[in-house]
Amino acid sequence: MITKIPIDIQELGESGYHVFIKARIGCEVYDLILDTGASQTVFDKKQFGRYKQKLPDTYRDQMHSAGINGAKLNITFGVLPEFVIGDLQMDNWPVLLINLDKINRFYSMLSNRNIAGLVGSDFFRMFKATIDYKACELTLRFRKKGDLMLFPSFLNG
Repeated sequence: MITKIPIDIQELGESGYHVFIKARIGCEVYDLILDTGASQTVFDKKQFGRYKQKLPDTYRDQMHSAGINGAKLNITFGVLPEFVIGDLQMDNWPVLLINLDKINRFYSMLSNRNIAGLVGSDFFRMFKATIDYKACELTLRFRKKGDLMLFPSFLNG
């Protein structure tokens, strides 16, 4: 299956652009940044800390992440009960939770956006994503729900 999701490209002055999509988590709609430079998809610990769970020991060594400055990030594991992007619905989706306060402070100066997460290369690769800047859309490719058990890369052994 293929789903096409509208993207919103926001200019950040002279420092470049960020690309956003909308996603539904539970009953709420959130802004996510498409971050092609991020190796892992992460969500804001403050907004989604209620979904925190203990990471199974077999996966503990696979959870590593650092910011662009190389500083180690304090990562928590969680499971989102329902995560929907376009026609792609993921139930009980395992996620990494980090503090996105700095990003949200930055965006509070530019707009009224509250950033819920950063979609990283693990997600793009898993769903064979294509970002079409001319058409302003993100294309994801996936099998029908139930055909294939999908997990984020930090849970693949």
